[in-house]
Amino acid sequence: MEKLCEFEMRERDEADMAETCRQLEKRIHEAEERESVYRAECELRIETARLEAERKGNEIARLLEQLHETQLKETRRSLSTERRREQQHEGSSQSGQTEVNVEVEQLRTRAAEQDNEVARLREEANQVSALREELEQLRTKCAEAAEELDTMRCTNFELMTKTDTLAFNLKMKEDENESLRGMYERASEELSQRIAEKSSQGEEDSKLHAELESARKELDDTREQKLSIEHELSALKASLASAEASLASHRMDLGESHEKIERLETELFAARSELDNARLGLQETNAVKKELEHLREELEHERSSGRAKWEEVCKKVLEDELSSPQSRKNSLEVINKVQHVEYMTAFEEKINHLEKELQEAKAKIEQDRAEKRKLKMALKQLRDKEKPKNESISALPTVVEVQEKVIVQESTQTAAAQHHEQEEDLEKLRNSVKELELENRLSRELNTEYNHTMLEMEKEVIALKAQITTLRGESNHFEMELKLHEMLEEELEKELSEARAKNQARGRIGYQTIRCCVNIYPICPFQELTEAMQAHEHTLENLSDQVNGDMAKGEESVKELMEEISELREKNERLNEELAATSRQMAASETALQQEKENSSELDRAHSEEVRALSISLEDARRTISDVEERLSQAESSLADSRSTVEELRRAADEKAMEVEQLQREIDKYKEAENVQPNYEIREPKSWRRVYRRVSQIVLIA
Repeated sequence: MEKLCEFEMRERDEADMAETCRQLEKRIHEAEERESVYRAECELRIETARLEAERKGNEIARLLEQLHETQLKETRRSLSTERRREQQHEGSSQSGQTEVNVEVEQLRTRAAEQDNEVARLREEANQVSALREELEQLRTKCAEAAEELDTMRCTNFELMTKTDTLAFNLKMKEDENESLRGMYERASEELSQRIAEKSSQGEEDSKLHAELESARKELDDTREQKLSIEHELSALKASLASAEASLASHRMDLGESHEKIERLETELFAARSELDNARLGLQETNAVKKELEHLREELEHERSSGRAKWEEVCKKVLEDELSSPQSRKNSLEVINKVQHVEYMTAFEEKINHLEKELQEAKAKIEQDRAEKRKLKMALKQLRDKEKPKNESISALPTVVEVQEKVIVQESTQTAAAQHHEQEEDLEKLRNSVKELELENRLSRELNTEYNHTMLEMEKEVIALKAQITTLRGESNHFEMELKLHEMLEEELEKELSEARAKNQARGRIGYQTIRCCVNIYPICPFQELTEAMQAHEHTLENLSDQVNGDMAKGEESVKELMEEISELREKNERLNEELAATSRQMAASETALQQEKENSSELDRAHSEEVRALSISLEDARRTISDVEERLSQAESSLADSRSTVEELRRAADEKAMEVEQLQREIDKYKEAENVQPNYEIREPKSWRRVYRRVSQIVLIA
């Protein structure tokens, strides 16, 4: 009945939808007709307005030409009148004046008429502009109407698609109605066959008793199966406990990985601090180098000034020797010697001062070397390159030697020798400056490479942290999924136990109630008992449907769990791929760092140690991931076992439901056979009604 009512309601709804679709189609058709009429009217108006505008434009052009011609004529007439006035000025008379006045008045009237025509033409031009505005408005309205038509066509298309879908649904529902009708006819035929069979089943009572005993034995077997299933459930719980233990161990591994990450972070912080110290040392060395360059520039400037003075003195001495006598020559030589000695002493003092400054700078550099071991090799190279400079400075001639040379050698020879030595010193200083600049450039390049490597290492550490966080989230998600799986299994067990208990209790109650009714009222009307038994069968079918629905829900939950497990597998595969990519990158970085180790200092060695530590941490992470994969496989196997157990439980429940239905059918047959006896007593209708009410109440309670 419910299905028939639903079918009628659906038919009514479909009829209403079809009527609404028809009405909408009619409205759409009417709107299209109106739109076409309105569009035709608009086109006619536009054409009429266009023709009027063209006509008025032609009239305006013609009037303008006429005005131009009249103006030309008036100008000609005015010229002719002026000439006539000039000719008739001497012998003019009153008659001539009157004619001129008449002509002037005529011209004035013509000018007024022309002004009126111009005003009329302006009005017509304004009308033409207004008509043009109306044309533009009509065009906009036409465009809007076209857009409305497009929208109406779209709605019409949508409604057509809806009508097609509704027609398809109507066909489907008609097919369903036909199938329901066929099912109804089959059910009626089966009922008629059952009624015919019930009339011929009076001789099968003994067989039914034997079948009842066998059914009892089967019930005992099912109880034993239930106990075995409970044992399997306990085994599943044990496996879940082992999975929890594995999860706890996985958590411990995650904690260890967190500790490793913290240690790596501390090592990175230490490396950064060392880098900062190295950068400060480099800055200080650069400052010292700048000071040295400044001092060298001062030395070169003083040497150049000394050379110029020495050349001037030599020139003066030579001139005096050539010009002055011997006494004067001796005095000049003494003066020159004294000046040269003073100059050399001052120059030696400056050199000593510069040597002291250089020694202080060397002391600072040595302190920086002692504090910062990573710059030892570069500073050693600087020392090795500065030793020949010190030897060259120490090899300079002393004051006494200079005096002896001045006394012994001639002035020209000493000047040439000093000039040559100074040039050699300048070349050495230039070479040393170039070497220092090259060393500075190399140190800068090393610093940039070190910074790049550190940035890459920081990026890799950040990526590892992100991977570890994702692994943590996935482990937490997996724990939650396991908990949900346990809860679902417990709920399924409870529902199965409740359904079994309900089925057993209801079967027993129905059997006892029907047996009591048969014992108390052995003779009852056939139709009422059949209706009661049909109601009881309906209740049993509802119970079996409920059990099947619960089992279907359990299967759906198991399917969802399997889908989630497959998603976890995919995530695991992605993580493995990412780890493989990171491992490749790390291997490439390790090879590059090994190549750089051969040409680098202790800084590169520290980098290689950090890279090794990171590779070790990556290997540990890989091991943890492999452990997680093994645990996931174990969990998947446990889920497959639980799924198999759930399927077995479902099969057992289905078998029990079938057994209960068979028992109920046999009981019905037995009762019908007992009711259909030749010797029965007819009771009053009131007693039959009471019996029927009691039986229906018992069935409803069951």
